Amino acid sequence: MGAHITKFSVFPSGDTLGHIEYTSPKIPLIGNFVISIAPLIGCPAILLLLAATWIAFDLKPGSFDILTETRSLLDGTLSFITGWIT
Repeated sequence: MGAHITKFSVFPSGDTLGHIEYTSPKIPLIGNFVISIAPLIGCPAILLLLAATWIAFDLKPGSFDILTETRSLLDGTLSFITGWIT
């Protein structure tokens, strides 16, 4: 979106669990919206990528299916976005 990150924190402070501050996006109408939903799309996408390439998941069979859980996250995100728009 053309914005630059000016401050980044993953540590809780006050009433937030972490935050990012950034400059104004270059796409004014949808820039802030796209930046805001990026974690909802990016986190499940990264989990799906990790699961699809078999990286670092040494789980017992049947204890946790990362592909099913990632699909559930993606479905929930899509439902949230489409419910918010309509």
